[in-house]
Amino acid sequence: LRPVRTHLSREKSKAIQQMKIKMAADSDLDVSSMEDFDLSKLYTKKTEEEKSRIAEAIRASVMFQNITDEQREMIFGVMEPITVKKGTWVIKQGSVGDRFYIVDTGRFEVRIIPDGEEDNDGSGGNVVHVYEGSHEKHAHPSFGELALMYSAPRAASIISQTDGHLWALHRYAFRQVLAQQTYRTELMSRLRHLELFQN
Repeated sequence: LRPVRTHLSREKSKAIQQMKIKMAADSDLDVSSMEDFDLSKLYTKKTEEEKSRIAEAIRASVMFQNITDEQREMIFGVMEPITVKKGTWVIKQGSVGDRFYIVDTGRFEVRIIPDGEEDNDGSGGNVVHVYEGSHEKHAHPSFGELALMYSAPRAASIISQTDGHLWALHRYAFRQVLAQQTYRTELMSRLRHLELFQN
């Protein structure tokens, strides 16, 4: 019932400005790193059932709403299967993220260390949420979506409470899929203007 905040605090505004400056400075490095990234090494064949579960998980995400069917197929291919054991730290608060995750199976706690406090007992802070993936319940939550756009410190830690299975999508893989499709569309458009290919 609290009123909606209509403006940013001076500290938040300053922090966002500093992040933009850092992102601009890192952009050249980011582009060269992406060019060296080998998409084919990530490719794994998925069953129709696996594709269906991944599609279900990304359907609600804004990042995937305007992709083509071909891009979706490419994204299925480059999703990395990750098997995790109970107690695994998938994400550590404050570390820089480069992957988006889908919970295929298993239970994962979201823990946050409040501002100004330290993780003295090594637990990762307070439990604020739990992600649970299940084939039977058709539940496949996801996390880490912002990592597909830019490198930013993770806002929370994710720790597995059971053995489980994740699908991970690397930021560079996502960008290359989008870039390759754009290049193909432009190429096809240019080829159609050539007399030889007009039919």
